[in-house]
Amino acid sequence: MRKEDERKGLRGFSSQKKEIEDFNYFIENNGLLDIPDVGKKYTWFKANDTTKNILDRCLVSEEWLQIWPASKKYVQPRTVSDHCALVMKAWEKDWGPKPFRSFACGSWSRISS
Repeated sequence: MRKEDERKGLRGFSSQKKEIEDFNYFIENNGLLDIPDVGKKYTWFKANDTTKNILDRCLVSEEWLQIWPASKKYVQPRTVSDHCALVMKAWEKDWGPKPFRSFACGSWSRISS
């Protein structure tokens, strides 16, 4: 975990501040960036869904983002495992020219005859 609010539903949880600090230090010290999520926020769920965490991440370098700036992490629905699968997409589709255009015109006025 990178922050204490990345865990929900566990009562009496004594946060491991040192481990969180160490993990964040590792990420910053190695120049890594956490790819943003699309879809679900949490990536791990306890069997009865009473507890959920953000445990799984896609960490990339600045060089990665220079090559693939549109990188996003998609959190998939949980199936067999207690972890959600992650799919990272690093492209944007170019569909070519837009099939139609809209114009922001001024207000319509009634013409008297």
